[in-house]
Amino acid sequence: MLNIIADNARRAALFGRRVICLVHSSDPQITFAPVGAKPIAWNDTESSDASRQGT
Repeated sequence: MLNIIADNARRAALFGRRVICLVHSSDPQITFAPVGAKPIAWNDTESSDASRQGT
């Protein structure tokens, strides 16, 4: 599903439009494979495993 959204976002960018996708999970161990040939980045406050696990 995320690959489809990434593909549509690239197409929208060709016409000056923006697409954003926010993914929420309560699983602190969740990982994602690269989407649209780009790695998935955590936001700054959740970048370390310890901060995502609440330790």
